[in-house]
Amino acid sequence: MIRGVIRDQTRLLNGIRVHVWWEGSDGVLSLPSGEDPTKPDGYWDVVLDGYAKAGRWFVAVVHPQTGEHISPVLTVETDAEPCEPDSGGRQVIDVDFLLVNGQGGRPGPTLTPTATATPTPTPTPWPTPDGQPRTVRVPILMYHYISTPPPGSNAIRRDLSVPPERFREHLAYLKSQGYQTITLHDLVYALTRGTPLPPKPIILTFDDGYEDNYTNAFPILQEFGYVGTFFIVTNNPDTGRPGYMTWDQLREMHAAGMEIGSHARDHVDLRGKDDDYLIWQILGSSEAIANQLGFRPEAFAYPSGRYNQHIIDLVRSAHYWAAVTTEGGMTHSTDTLLTLHRIRVRGHWSAVGLANALAYWEQNDR
Repeated sequence: MIRGVIRDQTRLLNGIRVHVWWEGSDGVLSLPSGEDPTKPDGYWDVVLDGYAKAGRWFVAVVHPQTGEHISPVLTVETDAEPCEPDSGGRQVIDVDFLLVNGQGGRPGPTLTPTATATPTPTPTPWPTPDGQPRTVRVPILMYHYISTPPPGSNAIRRDLSVPPERFREHLAYLKSQGYQTITLHDLVYALTRGTPLPPKPIILTFDDGYEDNYTNAFPILQEFGYVGTFFIVTNNPDTGRPGYMTWDQLREMHAAGMEIGSHARDHVDLRGKDDDYLIWQILGSSEAIANQLGFRPEAFAYPSGRYNQHIIDLVRSAHYWAAVTTEGGMTHSTDTLLTLHRIRVRGHWSAVGLANALAYWEQNDR
């Protein structure tokens, strides 16, 4: 018998499904043959019939409708004696569901993580606001691809693609005008604590986590001594999807001073989804970044800029400090930290086009 902690994102233990698999299997080795009711001490037994194997096991709570993981994956070690399927062997994984949402169910006792489990980093507390309302004007540029669109690309892809030489022109213009890059972390502190910003601050954001952000944008940013904020759809590096940055690349970028934020687990419209799914997307992406990069992201980008008040509330409860939209503007206040406006950069813009856009919002967003 082994014990570990799974964070229960369903907020309801009754009828929960648990996905269990073994490190040596390419897929799911075995689903639980049965789950005992919650025991008096708050633990649940997950019983595996006929598949007892020594080594590393993985356990996660799954969504009852979609079958997707809605909890972080717990790694546990067991020295159970191996047995053949259907030989009558049994293995029990005794799981403690620790509620993180404070609603429903009954939490078990808190356990100290063992050496075989990798603890998830604790969210960084919000900076304590000093109570002063503030407004600052900081352009937040929104980029996507930093590459030449392939031949035959549709209008959307062409509009989202800024070739590297054009991106370099953009940064050269910003540098010539005295702009200094900051991060969303810096913006939050400026609004909540009055921390001074440099003259002519600007934030450069990159959505979706395309591989060209690493191969093209990252070195050009370093060339100019600039930093950027990169919003990652975490299922892409999780699955090694071609055309997107890997966790190793993101680790390198973060070590070089780049800010890494979440763009949810999947690039989907979050509106109209049930809470289990929303928590899996919003908090689950934070967990993925924490597990891979060793810190919880402070910033979130709503996929396709689509959100509502309920989604904002869940983003806040998932300990994000700031969230960006696709709505145009450059004026931000203490009341808009989770609905920050940005300036979309068009693929055909030269440095003159970028200058004109900045001038437009300078005049029309006061």
